[in-house]
Amino acid sequence: MGVYIRYQVNGGIEKQLDKEVLDLHYDYHASFFDIFLLAVLRFAALILAYAVCKLRHWWAIAITTATTSAFLIAKVFLSKLLSQGAFGSLLPIISFILAWIEK
Repeated sequence: MGVYIRYQVNGGIEKQLDKEVLDLHYDYHASFFDIFLLAVLRFAALILAYAVCKLRHWWAIAITTATTSAFLIAKVFLSKLLSQGAFGSLLPIISFILAWIEK
C-alpha cells in the first residue's frame, strides 16, 4: 500500500510535504496545506468557544462555518486546484461538505 500511495503523490509524501509546508516559496494557488490549517483553526475556535468559554449559543458554529465556506469557495475559484486532477477538486468539496455536516 505504501508503494501505491508514493506513486499517487507525485514523487513521494516527503517531497510533497516539504513543498507544501516547509517551502519558503509558498504558493496559495497550488497548496493544500491551507485547507488543512483552516480545519485545525476551526476546530480550535469551536473548542475554545464551547469547552473553554462554555457557550451554549449557535453563533460560534455559524461564524466558523461561514468563514470556512467563504475561504473554500475563494480557494476553488482563485487557485489551480481543479487542474491538479481528482484530488485537487475532491479535497475542497469534501472540506466544504464537512464544514456543513458538523453543524
